[in-house]
Amino acid sequence: MDHSDFNIRIDLPSTHRFLNVAGLGIDAILQRLGDLIPGAEKVSREVQVAAQEICANVVDHAYSDEENGRLTIEINIVLKESRLDIHIKDTGKEFEPDLVRQPALGELQERGFGLYFAKKLMDDVTYTRNNDENHWHLMKKLTIEDTADIEAALS
Repeated sequence: MDHSDFNIRIDLPSTHRFLNVAGLGIDAILQRLGDLIPGAEKVSREVQVAAQEICANVVDHAYSDEENGRLTIEINIVLKESRLDIHIKDTGKEFEPDLVRQPALGELQERGFGLYFAKKLMDDVTYTRNNDENHWHLMKKLTIEDTADIEAALS
């Protein structure tokens, strides 16, 4: 993992009941930075939706047959590169990107938009599988007014 100037790790049961905790953590960090990141409220909403969609997919698919799965969510602000990284890890079933259909945008459907929304809201979304662990990396570029002020706000 890249060097991060700020890092929070959240470990959660893989159930829908706790998915909002990831979003609340993201929002709390970005609220703390307030006016130092222009559009922080919009960025927070977009990142929360993207992270919650990926986490929901992990719960539904990676742990569909398992009751005791865990999700680890790391939230990193990398000041040097003006970005927010979300790392979501689990040890559930492997994700198979080739099996995911693009959603039919003009048609009514209840499911299948999670990965699509995540990719639209973030600047980069990648998935890798290493040592029986699924790893999602969601990256959002930030406009940072003053790195020194952000460092002070995060201390």
